[in-house]
Amino acid sequence: HSDLDPAIVENIERALTGAGVDVWTDAAIPAGADWQAETELAVEASTVFLVLLSPAYLTSAFCRSELQLLLRECARENKSLIVQVVKPAVIPDLLSAFPVIDGRAGGTARLVSLIGTMSGQPGAVPPLMPASNV
Repeated sequence: HSDLDPAIVENIERALTGAGVDVWTDAAIPAGADWQAETELAVEASTVFLVLLSPAYLTSAFCRSELQLLLRECARENKSLIVQVVKPAVIPDLLSAFPVIDGRAGGTARLVSLIGTMSGQPGAVPPLMPASNV
C-alpha cells in the first residue's frame, strides 16, 4: 500500500488475522532496521501477496519497485497475488492476470475466503472481476 488511510489497512489486517491468516506489513519492521532486506525476507517467507491498489500506489516509486519483487517471486516460486482496489484506480496490464477484488464494495469477506483458498492452492483462483478501470 502507499499512503492509504491507516484505517483501511488496519481493517483488512484485522479481518485476515481474525480468520487465522498470518499477516505481515511493513509496520513489523523495527526502527533502524534495513527496510529493503526485511521486506525481501518477508516476501520470501510469504505464499500470498496482497496489493492494496490506489492511485498513490501506482505513482509511488517504492511501491512499483516492491511490486516488481512480488511479481518475480510469484513467477519464480509459483506464489499468489491478489489485487484489492481500495481507491479508484486503473489496473495496470501487469496485474490483469491476477484476481481483483473491489475493496470499496465490502470485499473484505471475499478477500478472507480467497486468501484461504489460495494459501492451499497458489494460482488456482481465476480473476474475480475484470481488470479494468475500477
